[in-house]
Amino acid sequence: MFTKDNHGIIQMTKGTSNSAPMTAASFALLSQAFPEADYEQKMWALYSTAQPLTGDSKKEGHGAMRVFEAYQSLKAKP
Repeated sequence: MFTKDNHGIIQMTKGTSNSAPMTAASFALLSQAFPEADYEQKMWALYSTAQPLTGDSKKEGHGAMRVFEAYQSLKAKP
């Protein structure tokens, strides 16, 4: 995950301490926007729209989350 520090410098961070809050926040945003969507639909939206970075799923999981694309995928569902 890339973050900006207090001085505006972009740094790469890693680990579940960083990814868990970001994933939870992304899921919460989707839950707010689509309260009728169930857990599986929201998780699939996040998984299916993630952008692989290195191809090494042991290091990066599903890749970089693209929350806007996940939002759009749920919005397109009838």
